[in-house]
Amino acid sequence: MIKHILLIFAGLLVLFWTLYLMVTPLAFPLGVVLFLITVVAGELLLSGDTKKLAYKSQSGSSKSTEFAMAAVFSLSLLIITLVPAIRGEIFVEWSALQVSNIARLIAAFGMTFLPG
Repeated sequence: MIKHILLIFAGLLVLFWTLYLMVTPLAFPLGVVLFLITVVAGELLLSGDTKKLAYKSQSGSSKSTEFAMAAVFSLSLLIITLVPAIRGEIFVEWSALQVSNIARLIAAFGMTFLPG
């Protein structure tokens, strides 16, 4: 019961923080989506049932998959380290971004969402 209250509190914290930071009309729907993601991910991670999160390979190629994920993660880390960030500007037009900064953006998503 305490776990559910804490998860809802964490989700509400994410929702209110989204509403506070964003100035667009889409702030509330985005906040609700992030609230749901926070609560569902927290419930899955704190459930104690690791079978829900386990990945079963049909062909037994878990070693090659682990190597590929580690290689992509390392490459993403290398790109983020070597490509300098844009200095002096907060917002830049998408068409004005250089290819190196687009690679840095994709690498940041790779580091965030890939299992590490």
